[in-house]
Amino acid sequence: MRFLIPGLVIAGCLSAQAAKPEFDVASVKLSAPGPFHPLSWKGGPGTDDPGRISIENYPIESLILAAYDIQTYQVAGPSWLIDNFGPPKFDITATMPPTTTKEQFHQMLQNLLAERFKLAVHHELKDMQIDDLVLAKSGSKLKPSPQTPPAAATSPSGAPTRVVLGADGYPVLGPGVSMSAMDDRGRMRATNETMDEFAAWLSAQRNRPVTNATGLAGEYDFTLSWDYDEARAAASGEPTLTDVLQERLGLKLETRKGQTDVIVIDHVEKSPTEN
Repeated sequence: MRFLIPGLVIAGCLSAQAAKPEFDVASVKLSAPGPFHPLSWKGGPGTDDPGRISIENYPIESLILAAYDIQTYQVAGPSWLIDNFGPPKFDITATMPPTTTKEQFHQMLQNLLAERFKLAVHHELKDMQIDDLVLAKSGSKLKPSPQTPPAAATSPSGAPTRVVLGADGYPVLGPGVSMSAMDDRGRMRATNETMDEFAAWLSAQRNRPVTNATGLAGEYDFTLSWDYDEARAAASGEPTLTDVLQERLGLKLETRKGQTDVIVIDHVEKSPTEN
């Protein structure tokens, strides 16, 4: 008996390690053909429907980004994978325990992609430019968010199906929409935004790592409007994104060389196995 007990303990540990977080039920299918449909994401951890996820019209690359919680610059793969107009789009519906955490959800989606698309990846460190978000010489112009209870979380449904420009030439942000772009003009609205969250948003806009080096704590509300076309902005006097950072928020970006973790796609199928 002295020798059987350790064996039983080891077997139990191996069984626990072998268990993979998985969705209760999951369906993966091709999106409906036809005119362009916007990406849609509803439900999941942190929303008002935590036990169910509904993803529509997502290319494989976007699913990988969501599964590993990374930005576009952090994935390297075949050219067909990163061409948003080339690869097929997919709809995914899945259920999970309502208590599922975001970390567990990411693992579930990773395992689903490995099972259905035969996704295999490895990590590498890649040299690239990194931006540090710092205070400008003028100092912070940010105003703390009002001390009111936060609104109930809603599903990240993505961009609206129809973007409208306001009288000032910038997109109108409707209810529940925090960022929109049209005709190379962008507008974003931040509510209860931390500087860590803002740095992550800037990272997606800049397509490179952005770190929060402001030293600012707390949450802030602000709205930014800018012109993506730097040549047009210079001719018209309209601000670029880096301009509004300094003019509206009292912040700036300083660039340096560094390394960041990248997901390298070793293998992925264009079509999933059947449900």
